[in-house]
Amino acid sequence: DAPAGQGTGQIWAGSADDVASGTQADLTLPAGELSDGWKVRWRVRAVNAATTIGSPWSHWQPLTVDLPDPVSEPAVGPLQVSPSQQVDGATVTSSLTPSLLTQVSDPVGGVLRAEAELEHDPAGQGTGQIWTGSVDNVAVGGQADLTVPADTLADGWKVRWRARAVSATAASAWSDWQSFTVSLPKPTATGLTITPSKVVDGLTVTTTLTPTLQATLTHPTGHALRAEAEIEHDPAAPAGQGSGQIWTGSADNVSSGTQTSIAVPAGTLTGGWKVRWRLRAVSDQAASSWSDWQQVTVGVTQPGEEPLAQTVGPVFLSDQSFTTAAWLRWSNKDGDYIVLEQKGTHQVPFRLGNTADHGLVFTFTSADATSATVEGVLSGVEPPVDEWFHLAGVYDAASRTVTLYLNGAQAGTTQLSFSAWNAQAPLQIGAAMAGSIDEVQIYQRPFSAAEVASVIASATASAPVAAAAPQKTASTQAAAGTGDFDYNRINLQTCQVSGSETGHGEYDARIRELPYNSCWSSYLQVNDYVEDESTGRLVKAGCGSLLKNPVLKWACKQVAEPFDEDLALRFRATVVIHSYLGNATGTGVVDGAGTGIKPTDMKMFIQLDDFALIGEGGRVVKPGNQLSAMPITTRLYIPDPPFTDEGCTTGDGEKKKDISAWQSSSYDVFNIRTTIDNPGVVTCAFHPEVVLYADSGSEWLRLPLFSQKVIDVKGEWVGVAREGKDVPMGWKRWMPHFRCDSLAFGANDPQVEDRVGGCINTRSKRVFVMSTKSGTEFPEVAQHIKDALNPSTNKSTNPPKREGDPEVPNPPSRDVLGTEQPKRIPGNWAAPIGSDAGEPLHRTTSDERNQQNRLVFSRRAFISDLGKPTQKEWPDNPGSNYCKYYQWEKYIAPGVRWKDLNCDEYPFAATLEGAASAEWDFSIRALNAKQNRDQGNALKRFFAEFRVGDENSFWVMIE
Repeated sequence: DAPAGQGTGQIWAGSADDVASGTQADLTLPAGELSDGWKVRWRVRAVNAATTIGSPWSHWQPLTVDLPDPVSEPAVGPLQVSPSQQVDGATVTSSLTPSLLTQVSDPVGGVLRAEAELEHDPAGQGTGQIWTGSVDNVAVGGQADLTVPADTLADGWKVRWRARAVSATAASAWSDWQSFTVSLPKPTATGLTITPSKVVDGLTVTTTLTPTLQATLTHPTGHALRAEAEIEHDPAAPAGQGSGQIWTGSADNVSSGTQTSIAVPAGTLTGGWKVRWRLRAVSDQAASSWSDWQQVTVGVTQPGEEPLAQTVGPVFLSDQSFTTAAWLRWSNKDGDYIVLEQKGTHQVPFRLGNTADHGLVFTFTSADATSATVEGVLSGVEPPVDEWFHLAGVYDAASRTVTLYLNGAQAGTTQLSFSAWNAQAPLQIGAAMAGSIDEVQIYQRPFSAAEVASVIASATASAPVAAAAPQKTASTQAAAGTGDFDYNRINLQTCQVSGSETGHGEYDARIRELPYNSCWSSYLQVNDYVEDESTGRLVKAGCGSLLKNPVLKWACKQVAEPFDEDLALRFRATVVIHSYLGNATGTGVVDGAGTGIKPTDMKMFIQLDDFALIGEGGRVVKPGNQLSAMPITTRLYIPDPPFTDEGCTTGDGEKKKDISAWQSSSYDVFNIRTTIDNPGVVTCAFHPEVVLYADSGSEWLRLPLFSQKVIDVKGEWVGVAREGKDVPMGWKRWMPHFRCDSLAFGANDPQVEDRVGGCINTRSKRVFVMSTKSGTEFPEVAQHIKDALNPSTNKSTNPPKREGDPEVPNPPSRDVLGTEQPKRIPGNWAAPIGSDAGEPLHRTTSDERNQQNRLVFSRRAFISDLGKPTQKEWPDNPGSNYCKYYQWEKYIAPGVRWKDLNCDEYPFAATLEGAASAEWDFSIRALNAKQNRDQGNALKRFFAEFRVGDENSFWVMIE
């Protein structure tokens, strides 16, 4: 009598042994054999276990299975907020429209209604209910997703919410209240400055009534920003000046990562006022905190108060022996003048100049403190008026002796009771004086009286150890000085539209690699595959497949009528890494004042966007804004040694959000810190990845977010690492790598701004840029290098390269014989990949190697035109060099002084490819000595700012 469709035949058979005669047997059906509503029949028989003789089967007995209906008891599981993360034990969301998630259950099964309510947290702002919401037809066991609508929450609010499940006949109790805080990604305003300004006794003074307020604005996702500033009377201002706000101003549409300027209008400030100002960055959703107040005094510069010139950085060490001198012309013998000055925070270490009371002076302060004492030479000698005179000051650190000279004659000497101290500030020339100054000279040693006199009498005195550092020009942007350094920041948006790497380097695989940036962006696709029984080949699985991976199972539930779609999850992943360059002390970073960022810190930004379910041919079946219930984690994994060095850590291991939350909050920030022995170097490897999950909540798939191109030890491309395939050897070498150091570049070099610490992208190519254009700093040097790098022109450079020519020290003949060969000279960024010219240069920090390179063609004895009537023996002294042999006409030209020419070489002496290793594959040329010194200083600044250390590679480019 069973209804059609229930089934036919035997369901189960069972037995019970050792049943005593006359007693009742009990046979229980195991679980899973019957179903509610079934109509079945059953019968029994008895069997003698000893004789195996059994009774006939009893008649069939009918039985209907009728279970009582379950009682509806809806319930909700743990509550979640997406996106969110735990900060100091509290839940924080970075979205104004977060998803409130909870799992619903009911023993009856079916579908339920989920309800939620949101109210102000009693510990926060406001009181009472903010919003209620619900979602119907949530399958039992499924997750309810209630999205808080726009214009409901505000940044900074502390709120709490609860949820319950409702069936047709019952409702669960409300869950416990769950609190969370709304904290949107904040823009930042850093590097606050007011221009023009100067520091006087530790206080900032602006020299105009219409100064400009400047700051660098940054948005985490690169959006344009608004800068807002306000000025008010300083509470410490003298009585009668005023109090409260003076002015507010703003600037709109400031690109993220750029410096904005807000000019204070005329009529706002008054000379002598003490004021303070602050600034903040404002986006469409959030604003940064106001910066700290910046105190400034409004002062109008008077003649003689502004330095006549200023170097980029400190020029010499004032705590060591030094000599400083200059030619001066003043019209006022009673002027309070300062000739040269390197300031500390509160004091200047020394003062060379004049006072009305003591005439010419050369004094020192005991410490960089407001209470410091002053000692030194107070000569009582009046300066000459309206005529040029020579003033020199000598400090001998060993004896602490200070001596002042006027026109070569001693004007006074004394011994200090303390040792001088050093100030790492730019050198101000004519720091405070009305008049003329010329021929400023500084030497890092004490001169005798005779040497001071010789400086006046002759222009051939020992060359100074330092001169004013050249300012940055368009031709030397790779060797910029203080304030000119540019990180060339890449943000998430610019990364996504970047082209591929230029190709001038070797085997570049990712989109863009710069010294302080790494950028990778790619579309990823997750498919499922099954084996075709007829061909044995793997084909895409569809929703009709019996076995589906977790993503395909989820995808098929997202589509109303999936049929046999071969669905795939597609999304775009973008990874940007920012690193930093240390400042002069290593306590902060360039352009990072107030941020707390250290030189060996880094930031990684990971963005996931453009989600979609796609079908055949990439057709979008369901866009990302309609997808939900798929948790996705971004993770920064730092491998163990030997793939990375010890000391590389992150406190932000992973960030987990539902796929729906990625639509409103598409990126995460990972902070990286490197611990380094001082001094030391550490290389950090990073493995950013996306993690997908199975239904059980366990990890199912990890997708690396970096190039999967694989090269072997020779640098040859050997394939692509793919999920499910054997990974070729060496694949981890393509993870992002940054080399961090705590070294002091530029230390003890007055021409180079100290840069202590930093992290460099090892995949980047560092290029030193020069120009041959008129008006740039060293066009003669650039033209020489341009000629040396070009194989079509370098065979005409000196020394010529020929078969069978003599070896060093004797130069090849300068005569044109027609057998000259092109030279193999490396370092040309513009040369084709794989060419000799396109190979990099490698810096050497070895003074011995540097000298070996120069000794090939200079500072030694040699014989030119060996065996010819014109044979000449050149003496073993510093003035001998090949340039004088090859270009003698330059040295004897009318009006030319030998000291105005330098014998320049390429490749540079500071490289492993210099003349000592090149046979005749190098070039020399006599050219302007000042240009050659300026180019050398610019190259050293390039090494410091781009962390080009010993044996590190770099290239040159001539514009």
